Amino acid sequence: MKTELDRALYTFATRVQMLLLSRGAQPLPDGAFLLTTPAGPLRVAAQGNWIISHFASPLGGFFATKQGSVRITGNWSFYCPRKVETLTSPLAVDDFAAALDGVLAFKPTGGQRMRIEQDLREQRRYAQRLAVMFAAVPDPEQPQREGAEPPGVLLTAAKPPVARKPAKPKPRKAAKPKAKDAKPKRRSRVSARKGRRK
Repeated sequence: MKTELDRALYTFATRVQMLLLSRGAQPLPDGAFLLTTPAGPLRVAAQGNWIISHFASPLGGFFATKQGSVRITGNWSFYCPRKVETLTSPLAVDDFAAALDGVLAFKPTGGQRMRIEQDLREQRRYAQRLAVMFAAVPDPEQPQREGAEPPGVLLTAAKPPVARKPAKPKPRKAAKPKAKDAKPKRRSRVSARKGRRK
């Protein structure tokens, strides 16, 4: 049985989806949306009372959001208090809508456009990132606010782990057995002279 809070979260997610569709976003198989922006592709998903967004080009997102997104990961998130009256309010997604319109109206300079294109080329080198657009790992840079309950798994840009070969154990050298008929140690000249004096 759904609680009043569950219905409020559903209303919030529906409003986010309607906003994205009105801006020309395309639905993805995992329930997120992909939006084409002047700063490169933007992936948006409503998760609980959060709107989790990622730019395919972290540098482009950094330019378009006026340094509002995380420069390294491209993470751009919005938080709505987890209260029924706030989540069901028509104003719940207004901050995100205004920020999104600012990104869509962004006009990169010639130099910025070249840097964004280069950044997108570099990001495409990672097959895992290209397949899902971003790897699903916890984001340590997600802002923690009082009363906020961010999703347990946030999407961030991450390089695929490099496979390392296991280290081979070094073989130990066995001690050489002493032969019974081994030659006696050679005495030094000083000890030989001492022996002669006796």
